[in-house]
Amino acid sequence: DILPQLENVDFLCPASVTSLEFGEDRAIIGIEGEQGAHQLSARLLVGADGAQSFVREHLGIETERHDYGQSAVICNVTPEQDHAGRAFELFTPSGPFAVMPHVNGRCGLIWCVPTAQAEEVMGLDEPVFLERAYRRFGGHLGRFLKMGQRSSYPLRLVRAREDIRPRCVILGNAAHAIHPVGAQGFNLGLRDVAVLAEVLADALHLDPATDPGSNELLQRYSRWRKPDHDGTIAYSDGLARIYSNPTGLAAAGRAAALLAHAFVPSLRRRMAIKAMGFRGRIPRLARGEAL
Repeated sequence: DILPQLENVDFLCPASVTSLEFGEDRAIIGIEGEQGAHQLSARLLVGADGAQSFVREHLGIETERHDYGQSAVICNVTPEQDHAGRAFELFTPSGPFAVMPHVNGRCGLIWCVPTAQAEEVMGLDEPVFLERAYRRFGGHLGRFLKMGQRSSYPLRLVRAREDIRPRCVILGNAAHAIHPVGAQGFNLGLRDVAVLAEVLADALHLDPATDPGSNELLQRYSRWRKPDHDGTIAYSDGLARIYSNPTGLAAAGRAAALLAHAFVPSLRRRMAIKAMGFRGRIPRLARGEAL
């Protein structure tokens, strides 16, 4: 709702990128949509077009991939009780089950199941789905009264081996689509945006004639983001793998880790700090400061 009102933004939606060309001083993007075909040019192209990124694929950037053998079934639900801004995540044998606070008393539900069961869960009648979800969740917010439209997607780690090319940076899920365990993916993408904005703003404050697509600036962005990418991806991937491992040794390790988390306050604090993305230098926007 905000973007179309900005005076310096041309809002073209829905639309699809159909072509990309990169010259010495700019990127040229072909777009087609309900408003017809357009050709745009910019000194810097930001590819934030999701895990199946057209920009990443067009550039031929290789990816690291791992299929977790799970799918996430997602929808909005309305619980009996007010969520009061609280988020819940349960670690179950079939994968995480999360209930996240949303507007108007609703919650976002993320139910991870083995991929072979996803079609069955998607096909459940609404009362049956809500009853099963209520039992799986344990009634922490009372019963689920109604739900919105369901969707599902397979859970895979997709990490680009490069996040910059001449005149281009890819970020968010285009650079790193990760397992939803621990709810790290969205915040990781926001920190990408915060760092890129700070790198560009600082350079333009020093010299208004700075080229925002210069290799020096893009390298600065990439070096800054790497420790956070490495740490967050290792954290979410490790959780996903250990909680999907059915062996007795893995179960014992999970139990020990949960007990340590429950009874060692310093460990809880360290995990919370890492989960909030406090790794190395923190961008100003992530600290609530202006650029």
